[in-house]
Amino acid sequence: MSLRVFKWVGLPFLILLFLVPACLDVGAAWAAKLGQGVQGTFTATVCEPEKTGCFWIGNFVSSNGGDQRNGVGMNDTGITAVGQQAPAVDTGDRVDVYPAGGGGDFAGDTVFLVLALTALGIWITMVPVKAARRRSAARAG
Repeated sequence: MSLRVFKWVGLPFLILLFLVPACLDVGAAWAAKLGQGVQGTFTATVCEPEKTGCFWIGNFVSSNGGDQRNGVGMNDTGITAVGQQAPAVDTGDRVDVYPAGGGGDFAGDTVFLVLALTALGIWITMVPVKAARRRSAARAG
């Protein structure tokens, strides 16, 4: 792939590859942090090992029993074994529910979104805007 093709096709594709999930995740994480969503209980069923312990996969059931999601993930649970439960909130995230109080996902998701938007802004400034200025100067000159 030539540098020109990478600048016009590859780079924006990579930026969008990060930007889309960031946009999808940040709203749900902030909603949980702000106390919005459906309150309920998360029950751990699978531990996916991480450096600091487990990322827990499990089932969520709302307090009124009307909302049930199986196979969802949850960080910051305080859970140490399969079968344990923790208060949780479902804000409609694609794959996760959040601990009561929102947990810390909102911070990482926000940083990720800001970085992706910054990369997009830099690309817009460096590639299409610069090319338009060059074409304009060539016509004028």
